[in-house]
Amino acid sequence: MLREAKKRDIKTVGLINSWDKITSRCMIRLLPDKLIVHNEIIKREAIKYAEMPEKDIEVTGIPHYDIFINSRATQRSEFCRRFGLDPEKRFLVFCPLGKRYGDIDLEILDILLDFKNKKLLPEDVEIMVRFPPNDTVDINSFKARGVPFYQPGIRFAVGNERRVEWDMDEEDNQILFDTLFHCSLLICQASSLAIDASVFDKPIINFKIKSERNILPPRDGNWLYGLNHYQYILYSGGVQLVTTKDEFLKWINKYLTDPKIDARGRKKIREEQCWKLDGQAGRRVTNSILKML
Repeated sequence: MLREAKKRDIKTVGLINSWDKITSRCMIRLLPDKLIVHNEIIKREAIKYAEMPEKDIEVTGIPHYDIFINSRATQRSEFCRRFGLDPEKRFLVFCPLGKRYGDIDLEILDILLDFKNKKLLPEDVEIMVRFPPNDTVDINSFKARGVPFYQPGIRFAVGNERRVEWDMDEEDNQILFDTLFHCSLLICQASSLAIDASVFDKPIINFKIKSERNILPPRDGNWLYGLNHYQYILYSGGVQLVTTKDEFLKWINKYLTDPKIDARGRKKIREEQCWKLDGQAGRRVTNSILKML
């Protein structure tokens, strides 16, 4: 499409739609006339790795984050009732990685449940699981553990392979908003959910715990922490990366006691990754296209 457009002297616009595209996902083989990016980090990467001229790059912010600014949260009682949570209690959210990248999800959940069963966590804290929208998980094993869970995304393909034909509708987006708005803590491996949670200034724990069930690299998912795009999260000061169960428990309780810990680092994540968080990123994308016309 780009080659033919260039032959016909038709202007083209490219959009880097995710923070990991340039350094972790692909090489840009053909350059558009203009490139739209989320933030200054991706702009620098496009200049360095794709040799895109700086004058042809437009920074707009993240369009799909406009919903975080323009939406309103569902009432806590209604949200908790839907997922079997007690509205009078706090809840932390555990986000499994999915089967494509690892096998450690259930082991981490069992650690969390063990903390709770041994009363090492505050009694007013519950656990909710949010599955990835684009991957498969062993739902029956999670059901057997009796934790509330949600699997977002509409799937257009059948089978147990990684679900690449998927999308999130308005209800999914609202539930993501509500989950982040009402939760007290988010736990995940290397994930863009770290940015999502930072938007709501919610504490974030990443885990890099050695498996006791003989889950070996790379199936422990820890290699994801070595990817270029995630270094900005790890060095922001906004996320705690725990490597032992003792550290895991310590930081869960520290964050539950004082959620303002590392707030400055989360602010840095917002500023670096979101650029401008004003609900107008989609408008800026539109205006940049209209300018070309």
